[in-house]
Amino acid sequence: MINASNKVASFLKEMGVEKGDRIIVSLPNTPHYFIIANAVFKMGATLVQSNPIYTERELRHIAKNSEAKMMFAMDLSYNNYRALIEEGIFERVVIARIEDFLRFPLNISSKPLLRRKNTVK
Repeated sequence: MINASNKVASFLKEMGVEKGDRIIVSLPNTPHYFIIANAVFKMGATLVQSNPIYTERELRHIAKNSEAKMMFAMDLSYNNYRALIEEGIFERVVIARIEDFLRFPLNISSKPLLRRKNTVK
């Protein structure tokens, strides 16, 4: 986890994140969350916690209220923040996939199920 969070901190630095910048982290309780949160803290940035099942309206309020310039979110909740990306509310959005931390064969066999679930309206 330390190595992974160092890599994310390096990425944040390359993206121009500075001490005090606000970053929304809209992730469930997965390894992604802990790695990213640790990296945000290492950079001295402010982590703005967001529930990954918040609606577009709720995310819009959090983004405007916090003045966050970056967001980390799950691919499964893309429909909840797609409009915010299209409107340019964030300078950058990093999308995480749950399959990244699943073991074989779940990381392969879960893709069709997760994709199908994501497209249901």
